[in-house]
Amino acid sequence: MEKAKAAIQQLGTQGHPYSMEAVCHEIGCSRDCLATYPKVEDLVKQSIEVNHTLRLRQMFQNEADEIDQIKSAIQQLEAQGQPITLRTVSKIIGKSRRVLYYHPNVVAFLKNEAKERGPEFRMRKRQMREEALVEIVCEAREQLQILGIPFSGRALVEQVRISYATLLRYPRVREMLNQFRHEISQMGKHEMKNKSI
Repeated sequence: MEKAKAAIQQLGTQGHPYSMEAVCHEIGCSRDCLATYPKVEDLVKQSIEVNHTLRLRQMFQNEADEIDQIKSAIQQLEAQGQPITLRTVSKIIGKSRRVLYYHPNVVAFLKNEAKERGPEFRMRKRQMREEALVEIVCEAREQLQILGIPFSGRALVEQVRISYATLLRYPRVREMLNQFRHEISQMGKHEMKNKSI
């Protein structure tokens, strides 16, 4: 009994999970030998259960702490307009992806968050890009007017250094360009009418 208590204490201080085999090894006897001492065997079994319960509780607490860190990292990434991935989150919390994979619940939570927020992030990024392009196109048109260059697709592309096909991919920009073309067309018709008079 004293050897079993000492072995249990020794294994407990190491902070690792232990088993019947580990305790028997520390005591220096086989499982069959231990079975001939029912009280000692019961003590060992109870200690193993307690150790297992403590390890599980610690694991769940670690996972809860890591999920809190991940939530904080996600908020930080969202505020910066960064993508939410295992790589970007692990970089912020200072733990490698390999370490995070030891906690399946943490990885499942993170993947779910990334999946839910992924399309939302891409949509927001596209909207921000579209707003920026609207401003760029407006400024380019004003610049062309100041320089006295007639507005055209080619003149615009030279001014903004973005392909016309790229600009047309954004609905608001496409609508603006159509409006500009319409205005130019109307101005041309008006000028033709004035010349004929």
